[in-house]
Amino acid sequence: MSFPQSSPAETRWVAFIFGMAALLLLLFGSYSAIRSELTKKAIYASGPRGMIKEQVTKESNPVKFRDAVNQGWFMILVTGGLSWVGFYFFRRLS
Repeated sequence: MSFPQSSPAETRWVAFIFGMAALLLLLFGSYSAIRSELTKKAIYASGPRGMIKEQVTKESNPVKFRDAVNQGWFMILVTGGLSWVGFYFFRRLS
């Protein structure tokens, strides 16, 4: 499937913008996860598609706290991988 006017230069810049957006999400997620680890407070998302959110602390509910922090670390891995893919294609298409 080809897109109209998707020359290598345009596709290359789309990959760069995608990589930068994923990198920004990675930085925000890293800040959030590190802050949760240091303050021992986190936002636990439960319910269908994470619609119900509650603030938990490590002392009050350690299982929910660890689950919330692990979700944050997982999102860091996902956005880091997406950022790497974007920058890889940016460099590969040059």
